[in-house]
Amino acid sequence: MGVYDSVLVPCPRCGTRVEAQSKGSDWPVLSCYRLESAPLDVLSDVNRHAPFTCPKCGASFDVELNVTVRVRDLGRA
Repeated sequence: MGVYDSVLVPCPRCGTRVEAQSKGSDWPVLSCYRLESAPLDVLSDVNRHAPFTCPKCGASFDVELNVTVRVRDLGRA
């Protein structure tokens, strides 16, 4: 049995949180995160067992991860 972190992902239909396992972190330690506050390294592997099925309404879903990185000019010389 391996060690993993968990991310609680809300169902897009009813909001019930479904546990998604991730081994994206260099050191998974059985931490549990809400989707909104999970570290990016953990989120990078959140779909390892997707698609997920909501136990309440039966919806099938996964997580779409979009990361935008940009350099901003702060106007200082």
